[in-house]
Amino acid sequence: MTSSNPKSQTHQDRAVPQEMGAAGGLHVDPAVANVIIREAALSVPGCIEHAVGMGHLTGKTLPQADLTMDGPYVAAEAHIAVSWPSPVAEVARTVRDTIRTHLEIFLEAKVTEVDVFVDDVTCSPAPGSKARPDRVTFEELANFDPTPAALTKNPKEQEKVTTEEESDNSEE
Repeated sequence: MTSSNPKSQTHQDRAVPQEMGAAGGLHVDPAVANVIIREAALSVPGCIEHAVGMGHLTGKTLPQADLTMDGPYVAAEAHIAVSWPSPVAEVARTVRDTIRTHLEIFLEAKVTEVDVFVDDVTCSPAPGSKARPDRVTFEELANFDPTPAALTKNPKEQEKVTTEEESDNSEE
């Protein structure tokens, strides 16, 4: 079923973004975008995976994401948990900027809005750990690069550096 909006198509009562061009259309399932948002949030120091409320029983944990797509435009909402001690507002701002960057890079989306809600602050250990979370500082967040780690590490460059280091060590 096609809606009157040429930029979107209705599928099971949800808008599915379409990019039309000479090669055809492009569809990104909202579940994929939610994974991108979740991974972006978890890459930020101080943002942790944490079960809240009934999450211990249902298996649902923070961060949680919601996404609204209209053609190339995307608005995101994320609910996160922050480890204590951390500068909570700065962690949330860094999560917001990181989500925006990841959506722009991976989906080539025009991000109109990213709202971040801190639903919990905890000093509980991470799942599978007995240690308290490390302290996160303003300096650490200021130096955080929101670019996805997978895109900042060029395997060929790393191989070149390793090879150069090995040849330097063999000369000694």
